[in-house]
Amino acid sequence: MKNNIIIKISGVLAIVSILFFPIAGCGPINITGIDFFQAQEIDVVIKLIVGCSLLAAVAVIILKDQNQTFVAAIVGLILLVAAYFVAKSKMKPNGNDFMDMSGAITLKSGAYLSVIGFVVAAIVSKLNHEVLGNSQSSETVEPKNDHGL
Repeated sequence: MKNNIIIKISGVLAIVSILFFPIAGCGPINITGIDFFQAQEIDVVIKLIVGCSLLAAVAVIILKDQNQTFVAAIVGLILLVAAYFVAKSKMKPNGNDFMDMSGAITLKSGAYLSVIGFVVAAIVSKLNHEVLGNSQSSETVEPKNDHGL
C-alpha cells in the first residue's frame, strides 16, 4: 500500500512539474507548461507530444495494475525526452521563434522533476510487481480436484 502512494505522488509530481514549473528555456526566457501550451510559436507536434506525456502521468495515477503503471511511466518519460529532441531539431538558426534567442533550448527544473517523477513511478511499480508477484506465487495453493479425474 505504501508503494502505491509513492507511485501516485510521483505521478502528481510529474503533472505539477510539467504544468507549473519552468520546463524549458532559451537564453533569459523560461517557459512553464501552461505558457508552453498557450504559446503560438511552439509547434503543434511538440505540444501534442508533451500533452501525451501529461496523459501518461495521469495514467500513472489512475492505473492500478503495476505492469500498466510501469508502461505508462516509461511512455511518459520517453515522450518527454522525445519532445525535447523534436524541439531541438525544429529550431531555426535565424528564425523568429522564441527558441532561437540564444540558439539552444535548455531544460529547466520542471522537466527534471517530471523525469524524476516518471522514473520513481517506473521503479517502484516494477519493484512492487516483482515483490507482489513472488509473494502471491508462494502463497497460492492449488485447489484439489475432487471429481475423481
